[in-house]
Amino acid sequence: MREYGTRTADHRDLFADDPVPLWLPAGRHARGKSDRLLRYAFTIFHVTTLLLTLWIFLWYWDKNVFSEFAKADRHNPDLRFWAMRASDRDVDYLSIYLAFAIYIAAERLTGGGRVLIRLAYGLSILPMGLLLMLIASRSPILGFMVGSFVVCFLRLRPGVTRWVISLSLLAGLVLIIRFTPSIYSRFQEVTDTPLKAPVGRYTNSTNLRVGIFSCTWQLISEHPLLGIGTGSDKTLLKECYLQFPTPEYQRIFYNSHNQYLAFWLENGIFSLLLFLGLIVYTFVQAVRRKDYTQLFFIILMSLSLVSENVLDRQAGQVLFYFFLALMEFGYRARKEAGGRANVAISDRSSRANGL
Repeated sequence: MREYGTRTADHRDLFADDPVPLWLPAGRHARGKSDRLLRYAFTIFHVTTLLLTLWIFLWYWDKNVFSEFAKADRHNPDLRFWAMRASDRDVDYLSIYLAFAIYIAAERLTGGGRVLIRLAYGLSILPMGLLLMLIASRSPILGFMVGSFVVCFLRLRPGVTRWVISLSLLAGLVLIIRFTPSIYSRFQEVTDTPLKAPVGRYTNSTNLRVGIFSCTWQLISEHPLLGIGTGSDKTLLKECYLQFPTPEYQRIFYNSHNQYLAFWLENGIFSLLLFLGLIVYTFVQAVRRKDYTQLFFIILMSLSLVSENVLDRQAGQVLFYFFLALMEFGYRARKEAGGRANVAISDRSSRANGL
């Protein structure tokens, strides 16, 4: 069996196991079909995300926002605002798209093949990486860092080299964050802000979340088993927010801003446990199969869900469940094809032995 990540000039693995011999026609057809489907899906996703990135930069140019780049010594809300306007997506969704598309590009860049294609993928990382830093969504960036480190560590052979390369990659990502003001100021906000609900007009994303989590947990503690019911969160949370002396909570509605708490709040503890079971199952299977694309994706998504209700909107639901289902289908198709190939090999051996 060939380990995931081993590549030839004609094919690059997407999954851990390689049970189907390429020389067997049935195996080659089944394997090629599932692999092509995944590669097409990932390629389309990467290209559309790159085009969306270029479209956002065009908006920046049209709105004369490029001048904000050089003087941005902290997080700049204008960059996030115009990115949302141009893409019609919240910046957290956009950041997840960018992080996963960058990973796909890095996979193709390091995976062998034609030099020009690899170069194109490598160059595509630059604008997408720049936009990811400018809009500075913390959880997707953290998910990107952790996912990159874990995948790099597991793909390398055990030994000193594995630790040196993996830790160097992590250190490089940390340094990028430290010396990129738009991102670093966002992480500084967490450490510099008292973990108390806001008072008056002094609000930021950190202290607003303190009040949000406080009300969410208050409602969960009152309805821990069955939750408050889907759709009731808006009314009950807004009523709970009235206890805080700030007008910000009444200006717009703030949901629970944590997908795990949202499942528990709306549908009870069993809903949360089912979803956690899906996350853990996917993570374990991805590690066991050495399916590093799926592993990176589940790490990225699971950490992004900590600060946003990503699955409350269609954009997040389609991204999450579509790619999980597609990658699971691809693995099962390859496994089934491998079973048929093994039967065919056994039949050939039996005939050759005169049985």
